[in-house]
Amino acid sequence: MYNKNRRLAAQTLAACLALTAGAQPSSAQERKVWKKLWAVSVTAVAAANIADAGYSLGRGESNPLLRNAQGGLSAQRVVLIKSAGTGGMILLQYILRKRMPEEKLDKPAAIINFAAAGAVGAVAYRNSKIPTRPAASP
Repeated sequence: MYNKNRRLAAQTLAACLALTAGAQPSSAQERKVWKKLWAVSVTAVAAANIADAGYSLGRGESNPLLRNAQGGLSAQRVVLIKSAGTGGMILLQYILRKRMPEEKLDKPAAIINFAAAGAVGAVAYRNSKIPTRPAASP
């Protein structure tokens, strides 16, 4: 299941990149709209990651990077890895948008963020359907 999700995420990213290649806003008004949509997309990707982590708590974890010794979700690892990955992606977008304003990167960045939020949101939904693990007896 983990490889299937990775493949889906890679295909979604590739499709977004193909759709946005050479896509340039035609007017200043459209550029302002995409700038606002980029900000909304940052919120969406952050919310999807929070939902994914929340729905994973108390359940078995298939991702070895996020798994604790008991096979469940390690909250510390989730915070570290998810915030580093998502934060790094957003920081890179922010820097590129500021350093290369003539490239008009708001539209492709927003589309990529919404696609990532959709993929992570789908994983969160799947995680919500997994039964919780019984609490360990003392």
